[in-house]
Amino acid sequence: MHRNCRVSRNIRANWYFEHLDKPVQIYSGLNDMSNEMLVYGMTPVDGADEEHVGNEQLLFTRNTKMIFFAKLYRQVYVLDLSPSTLVADDEAGCCLFTLLIEHFKACLYSLTRQMVLPGKQLTLRPAIYLTVLVYTPYLTFEEKTVLVQGTLVNHLNVHLVVEDVEIKFKKIVHSLHKFSQPIVDAWGKKNEEKKRQRTYRSFPSTAAPSTPPTGILKEKTAVFREEIDGTDYEDEDGSEKDDDDPPGSRTRLPSDSEMAMELEEMGYTRQQWSDVSGEATATDEGGAVFANASSLPPVEGYIHPEWSLIYMIRMAILAIQMLPENTQSNIIVITDAVCGMPEPSSLHDLLSTLRSFSIACSFIQVQGRVHSEPSFGHVASCELFHFLAVATFGAYLPNCKCILADVKKGLNTYQKQLMCFWFEKALQKNNHILSIVRDVNEMFADMYLNDLRRHAESRLCYECSIRDLMYVRLREGYTIKEIRESPRKTVIVLILPIRQLSCIEYTITAKGPMEYKKRQVLKAEVTLIAPYNVLQELIAAPTTANPTRQKAVRAYRDIIDGIVESDRILTHLHSFFTQRSYYTIPEGLSHCAMGLFRREDPPPTKLELHPEFFTRPRFDKFWCQLIDIEERIWQKWTHTHQLRLLLTPNEEVCGVFTNRNESLDFKKSIKILRQYLAKQASFCLLQDQIYVFFVGGGSDSPPRQFYLLRVTGQPPLISLRVSFIGGMTNHIRVDIIRRLSEDVSKLRFVRGRKKVAITEENSIFAATLLKRPMERLIVTYKGIPSDVHSMIAHTSSSDMIPSVSEHNALAKFMQARRIIWKLASMFCDRGGDLPPQVSNYFTDMMLRRRLALGYQLIWMKHGIVGLCRQMEAERPETSLDPSEDMVAMSEESRVALEQFVIFPPMHERSEIERM
Repeated sequence: MHRNCRVSRNIRANWYFEHLDKPVQIYSGLNDMSNEMLVYGMTPVDGADEEHVGNEQLLFTRNTKMIFFAKLYRQVYVLDLSPSTLVADDEAGCCLFTLLIEHFKACLYSLTRQMVLPGKQLTLRPAIYLTVLVYTPYLTFEEKTVLVQGTLVNHLNVHLVVEDVEIKFKKIVHSLHKFSQPIVDAWGKKNEEKKRQRTYRSFPSTAAPSTPPTGILKEKTAVFREEIDGTDYEDEDGSEKDDDDPPGSRTRLPSDSEMAMELEEMGYTRQQWSDVSGEATATDEGGAVFANASSLPPVEGYIHPEWSLIYMIRMAILAIQMLPENTQSNIIVITDAVCGMPEPSSLHDLLSTLRSFSIACSFIQVQGRVHSEPSFGHVASCELFHFLAVATFGAYLPNCKCILADVKKGLNTYQKQLMCFWFEKALQKNNHILSIVRDVNEMFADMYLNDLRRHAESRLCYECSIRDLMYVRLREGYTIKEIRESPRKTVIVLILPIRQLSCIEYTITAKGPMEYKKRQVLKAEVTLIAPYNVLQELIAAPTTANPTRQKAVRAYRDIIDGIVESDRILTHLHSFFTQRSYYTIPEGLSHCAMGLFRREDPPPTKLELHPEFFTRPRFDKFWCQLIDIEERIWQKWTHTHQLRLLLTPNEEVCGVFTNRNESLDFKKSIKILRQYLAKQASFCLLQDQIYVFFVGGGSDSPPRQFYLLRVTGQPPLISLRVSFIGGMTNHIRVDIIRRLSEDVSKLRFVRGRKKVAITEENSIFAATLLKRPMERLIVTYKGIPSDVHSMIAHTSSSDMIPSVSEHNALAKFMQARRIIWKLASMFCDRGGDLPPQVSNYFTDMMLRRRLALGYQLIWMKHGIVGLCRQMEAERPETSLDPSEDMVAMSEESRVALEQFVIFPPMHERSEIERM
């Protein structure tokens, strides 16, 4: 696959159908990447991988398995350092957390080895943009958990990267041990307290009047221990109980009612057990992500096991977006696979995000299985992790052992699973769980596979091409399961995994032989395939009393409703070419700043048609339906490119602290941008927000394609989201984005009120093009932190938990530090506090100095100022790989964003009193 192109699953499917039942041969040139994809290797039927095919042509059929490679990948590794990994493994003879780094080393060394492709024995050495994260459930743990960020790794420097990661990982383990020791001790004491409470049932340890006599406790404890262990109980003085004691005194544990009656006779009342803090214990039904568990001692910022998997994958998605685009994305979690079950709605949203960005999620399990020895509840969730892997075209590797010395030719296990893509990857069975079930009972394994039922959900009919209908389904995460063709009809079966052992089958039926691009009448059937108990749960009424079932049913209904809604939008979009009135622009609207529709701020408000354009009702009705489509729907059926802009204010920033000036005006820069977009666009659909561009065509012929541009965000941070409809080639998309980026970067305006001609001497740039997702990385404050000496925020308010947790996650993800300036009272004759005018002047000078260094203002709130600048690191004198291709790739990863936050001056004494 081409390194500089987005070779999506749709492009791969198009190549499949275009070459079906046609001869293909291996590409014979060198480094020619003018096409989106090239054939680099083939193996004939019943042939070996080492067989030399040469220039021979082979027939590409429905039984041919396509495997896609790339020259460049971006991978984010997450090392799961959760408490469940801090246990000993008898089989490996070590603690589980030590296996995390061992599997990481074996994986990275294996991936950077030379690939030998079959057919002509061509070799391929892939390069990887690498980020390594460490996950801990303690958000207040201040150690940096990003070990490597955006490093370009190949076979020449992989040993340096591995050594660096290993050193930093050991440092984090030692720091985490010191940090978590008091917490673990508190948990241990609480567990011991609970055990003692369970043993003595109705004897509250915190209630002095209700404490039973020591003799009763000793007698009941002796009976309990003898029943469990089969051993005699010794008194405190060391004397063993007499064997001649009556049998009944040690062979039967008194019931609760008998114990309560005995205590009641002695004058002790029964009380309700309470938590250590005095509050009654209660089970958590999901709750907040970062709330404190009632079963644990208060720990601020502790992530529940049910949310740990969601949290670590979301952090990995953020890390993926920090890496260069147009590369194959993969999140690799190295874990013991022990976690709680996430909520169905949260899991569905996470899968939608991964599928929209075409990110594969893979898991390397460090422990193969739990043996008969006590596991202390640490049982791996094999089915959950396997489902997430196959649902995103990733890989699930339980206890994978790739020995590099044994790999001589071809592909090793890691390369095949983590670098290769094939459509059947989402259809793999969970052989690991099957082997575990077979060890228990062979019949259980047969029931595990055969207990699948079918439920017909809906039957739909559309008028469009097979390519257009498959475009949406493949963007949603479906994969091709089967293709059946005959002279009478063509049947294409697609599969979407939605949970363990459950999937949605989408069957497309067309009359006659396959015509992939022809617009025709298509029938689609949606079928749910799941075990009987899951089937009954998902098709149940959403008013069921069980809240867990309600969430599962609601998530399933959202998937079905999303299919219908996406198909409706799809058929509406591709009817663009069927009616001339849809692409005939009303007079006066073309290249005009006024929009066909307008909406007053703030949204949501009623959509109004501009009074000058009432003459084309069909045109208005067609385009009106594209305005209020949700962003997640846009991502499904369009190729979306995003340009992030940082606008320049009208005037220089001054007097922020001395004059308390918190108002900035960006009218000139936003006006210049809107004028440019209106001039370039075919017409403006929604005033100042949505622009439509026609591609090709003329006065007598319809346009070949069209794309939309949305302006989102608030100044000074503006995003231009360019959405291309399916069918537009990659070369056209890349050329459009390149020209748009160049033109926006050249926009200029003149500061001041004088109207003069714009030249390079008297004007400045209106916007700066950002190359990183600033909208996800911006750090804001609502006030001065309570602890200015720590980057980790603390809060006791439940309303502030989400925002504080997000801040702590960003503080741990990025390199961050805080500098505190203490200004002496040098201007006061008799001591005392520094005058506010002096401290404000110092702060204003600091702000001016940062602006002179290239920083730009991004936000101001409550006297706090946030600045940002984009930097590019210098290229090292000696390159690891002298090839021009590798140098070009390394340039893409040297862009960094730096934020600078200035807090207003404050008196130290009053601050100490406030804290």
